[in-house]
Amino acid sequence: MMIKRLSSIVMSGVIALTSFVMTSCSDVETGQNSKEPTDGMSFIVSDVQDSPEASLPKTKAASVYEPQKIAITGEQGLCLLETTVEGVNPVQKKGADTRASLKTNIDSDFGIFACKSGSNTPDFMYNKKVSSAGKLYDHITWNKSDAASLKFYAVAPALGTTDATQRIQPAVYSNTTLPYVEFTANSDVKKQTDLMLATTDNMQYDNYGSSAIPLVFTHATTAIKFKIGNTLAYNREITKISIQGVYSKGQVDLRTKAWSNQNTPANYDLTLTPAVSTKQAKGATVTDGENTFLMVPQTLPAGAKIVITLDNGRQIIANIAGKVWAPGTTKTYEISNDNVADWDYTFTVEPASNAPYAYNATNAGFNVTSYRHLKDYNASSTGRTNVDRPVSWQISKKEYFDDATNSWVEGTPSMLVSIDNSGNGGTSAEAKSATLKNDYKNYKALREAELKAAPEVTTRKDLSIGANGQRTTANCYIVSAGGKYQFPLVYGNAIKNGATNTAAFKPGNLSVDDNSYIKTFVGGSGDITSPYITGVASAEVTWCSEPGLVTLEGSGINGNNIEFNVDKTKMKEASAIITVKASASPGGLAIWSWHIWITSPDVVNTSTGYFMLEPLGFRHTQWEGTTYQKDRKMRLTFKQAESGKTSTIEITQKALPLVNKGESMFYQQGRKDPLWWQSPFTVQSYGENKGFTLQQAAQYNTRMAESRRTSGHATTKGNWDWNWNPDADHTYFNLWDAKNTVGYGYTGTFIKTVYDPSPAGFHVPRASDFTKIKNGNNNKPATVPTIGRLNPDYLSSGIVDFDKGYFWSSEKCTGTGTYYGYYGVLAQSTANADGSISFGAFESGASTPIFSNSSFGYSVISIKE
Repeated sequence: MMIKRLSSIVMSGVIALTSFVMTSCSDVETGQNSKEPTDGMSFIVSDVQDSPEASLPKTKAASVYEPQKIAITGEQGLCLLETTVEGVNPVQKKGADTRASLKTNIDSDFGIFACKSGSNTPDFMYNKKVSSAGKLYDHITWNKSDAASLKFYAVAPALGTTDATQRIQPAVYSNTTLPYVEFTANSDVKKQTDLMLATTDNMQYDNYGSSAIPLVFTHATTAIKFKIGNTLAYNREITKISIQGVYSKGQVDLRTKAWSNQNTPANYDLTLTPAVSTKQAKGATVTDGENTFLMVPQTLPAGAKIVITLDNGRQIIANIAGKVWAPGTTKTYEISNDNVADWDYTFTVEPASNAPYAYNATNAGFNVTSYRHLKDYNASSTGRTNVDRPVSWQISKKEYFDDATNSWVEGTPSMLVSIDNSGNGGTSAEAKSATLKNDYKNYKALREAELKAAPEVTTRKDLSIGANGQRTTANCYIVSAGGKYQFPLVYGNAIKNGATNTAAFKPGNLSVDDNSYIKTFVGGSGDITSPYITGVASAEVTWCSEPGLVTLEGSGINGNNIEFNVDKTKMKEASAIITVKASASPGGLAIWSWHIWITSPDVVNTSTGYFMLEPLGFRHTQWEGTTYQKDRKMRLTFKQAESGKTSTIEITQKALPLVNKGESMFYQQGRKDPLWWQSPFTVQSYGENKGFTLQQAAQYNTRMAESRRTSGHATTKGNWDWNWNPDADHTYFNLWDAKNTVGYGYTGTFIKTVYDPSPAGFHVPRASDFTKIKNGNNNKPATVPTIGRLNPDYLSSGIVDFDKGYFWSSEKCTGTGTYYGYYGVLAQSTANADGSISFGAFESGASTPIFSNSSFGYSVISIKE
C-alpha cells in the first residue's frame, strides 16, 4: 500500500517540445486542469501490492533479501540488523473484495504516455493527465487507423503537478526517445511521497479498442524503517534518526523502470517527538507511517551512514556504504544486541489509531506483522537463500477495564462484537479489525415507541384494581397504553385493599394542639366523612399536556365511575387533570380532581422502601446517551507462535454522557393537585395574609396559593405557609402523613393521606429517605433532574432556577436564625460543572436539613410502601 503524504517529490519528464511544456505549466497555474474528466479512452488501475498473500512474491535477486548485520560505532555491544521485504510498506488486504481501483492508493492525477506499434517514442499520447478513477481529462479516442497497437506508460503523481510545497518542474530533452522521470526525495521526511510506475504489454486494438486499458502500478522508491529489537538490553531514549550522505536525486526509465544517474548526496534528519524509549518500546517499529523514509533506490556511496542520536547526546553510527536499496522494497534497520540466534522473530502489533474511538465507531483496525528470518549472515556457507517465513499468531487474552475496581479484568469486553482472533503472519502487515458495539440509545424515542406499540386496552380497565384483584384508589393513576379506562369517584386513597381507609381522611383527635394537625380532611364540598364523592354534576379534562390525548367517554360520568379514553395514535409521555364539579355550568368550583400520568410502567419498577424512578408527571425533553457513562477500554494481548513473543494494544471507546432532561409536575407542600405554570394555571394575587383554606385548595385545583406573610404576631410561626386554616402562628404537619404532629424527625408509622399526590402503593417520602437515592436506590437509580421550581411571586418568569431540582418531603420544620415561621423540608439536586448531579437533603457540612417556603412549587418523587 502506498504511503501517502503531502506531495513533495520533484519529477521531470523527457518531453517532446518546449512549447508543450510551457502550456502544461500554464494549465496548472490557471486551473484549466480542474475540468471534469471526459469520456473516450479510459483505464482500470490497480496496485501490484494488492495481494491477499501473506508475503509478496520476490522480484529481485535473492541476495537483496538476505539479512545483514551492520556494525555500530559509538556504543559497544550493539549492531543494526538489516532485513528487506518486497513492497513499499506492504499491508495485506483482507480479501479480493477489498481490491478497489488504484484510487484507494492514489487520489491524485497521474500521467499517461502511449507509443504506436512498438515504437519507443510517445507518438500517440504524450503526458496526458488522467484522474485517479482512470478517466482522461482530454477526450482521446483510439482509432485503429491511427494505431493497430499501443504500449502505455504511466507515472503517478502526474508530471507537471503543482502542490503546496513546490512545482514539479519539467526539463527539455530530445523527443526521439521515451521520457524518463527525474526524482528528488524531499529533505523533510514527513513530506516525502512514493513514486509509482506502470507499463503495459503491446495492446492490440482488436482486444482493447473499446474497453478500459488495465494499468498495474508498481512502487519505484525504497522505504526505510527503523525498529527496536525485542531483546535489546539497553535503556535510553532515541531523539533523532539521520540517514547521511545518500543520493537524493536520480532518474528512472519509464520503459525499463531502471534507476540511473543517482547523484547529489544529502542528509535526511527525523526528530522523534516524543522520544522513543528502547526499554519501553521493545519490538516496536518507531519510524512508521509519516515517519517512513521514502528514498531514491541506489547503491549507497562512500560516506553513507546512519546516525541515531540518544537523549544523553551520544550517537550510534553505522556505515552503510555499498549497501543496496532496491526499488519497490522496504528495508528495516533493527537496533539489536550483537549476539543473535539462528532465527530472528519479528512480531509487531500496531493499532490503526492511538486516539480513542467515538461512541458510534464500529471498526477498530490494527496491523499485525509476524515473520521470522535467518540470522546466519554467511548464507553462502549454508546454501540457504529462502530466509523469510510467515509465523502465525493469535489473540491470547482479552481484558476490559473495570471502573468499579479500577483494574483490568480478563474476559470478553462489553464493547466488543467480534474480532479477527488470528492470522497466518507474513512480512507484509495483516490488516485486521475489531467490530465495536455502538451502545448509544435515544431513550426518549424508545419510550415513546414503547407507548405507541403497547397493545390497546379495548375492554374498559379499572385503574384502581391492583394485581391482587382488590381496589386501592389514589390521586394519580398511571396509564401506559392507549385505550379505555375508568376509576371510581373516591377521595384520594380513601379505599385501600378493598376497604375504607378512614385514617387517610379522618385521623381524629391526636392529643396535641389542634392547630398542629387537621382532624378531618376537606374536599371541595366540605369535610370528607366517606370515601365516596357525591353531588357530582359534571366532569372535564381540565388540561392535558398533549391536546386530544385524554378525552372523556361521553359526559365522563357513569354511575360511580369516571370513564375516559387515551388515543393510541397520540401516545407519548404526558399528564392530564380530570376534574369533577358540583355544577354543570362553566366555571364551577371543583369537588376533587385526579392526575393521569401517561408514562412507562418502568417508573414504578422499584423495591419496597425505595423510590420510583422518576418524579411525578415527569416527561422527557431530552434523554439520550451511551449505556456506559465512562470511557470503556479493552486490552488485547497477541501471541506469536513458535517464539511465544507477545504484544499488547489498548482500544478506548468514548462515552456519550447521558443527558436526561424534562418537565415534571410541581406541588405546594401538602396539596394534592399538580401545578403547571401554563394555561389554565393561575396564581393568587400577592399580598399579606393570603393563602388558601383546605377547601379552597381543592376547589381551585389549577391555582397556586400565595404564602400568608402574616405580621404583628409575637412568634409569626405560620407566616410562610400557603394554608390559611391554622392560626397565623401554626401550621398543619399532617397533610401528607396523617399522624405526624411534630414535623421534621417524626418516626411513627407513615399513614398516607387523601392529599398525597402519589399513585397507589407509593407515598411522599420523609427527609431521611432521600439518602437512598444518593446511595443508588437499590441499584435502580432514580432520576432527580435539575428541573427548577415555581415561585408564586414571580410567575411571569415561569419555571426558575433550572440549575437545581427540588423535591418535597412530607415533613416541616421551624425556621432557624433569621428565618421565622414553618417551612417544608426537601432534598435538592444541583448540576456540577462536570455534568454530574449532587443530591441530598442537607447542604454540605450542614446539620439542619434544607427547607423552603411551603408555598413554592417543587417536584415530588414518591417512595414505595
